[in-house]
Amino acid sequence: MADLVDVANLLDISAAALDAALDQPEEAIVAVASTRFELHLGDLVVLTGDMNRPRSDWESELLARGFAPKSAVTKKVTLLVAADPDSLSGKARKARDYGIPIVGEAALARLAGVFPLL
Repeated sequence: MADLVDVANLLDISAAALDAALDQPEEAIVAVASTRFELHLGDLVVLTGDMNRPRSDWESELLARGFAPKSAVTKKVTLLVAADPDSLSGKARKARDYGIPIVGEAALARLAGVFPLL
């Protein structure tokens, strides 16, 4: 909590705004985040890392929903899905360099409309 207060102070975020953000339920935060980013038919999606669900399952799911799974990060890629979104892997570094969002499996399931997450 002390770290959050320190960061809020560095970013010039008021204590009231910080308290309000912390009081929001997780679902509300996810809803706000998902309205800023959406996947569209044909979007290129790269998967990296050892995920909970087999990569072949994710690739089949993405294809069935109209997305294009790819094996390498390029500037045309829309989203990188990583087993660890904080990864320092080559794919993750390249995605960050290109400004490509990096999310985990649960976020992919929400973005792609895949329920339940297996």
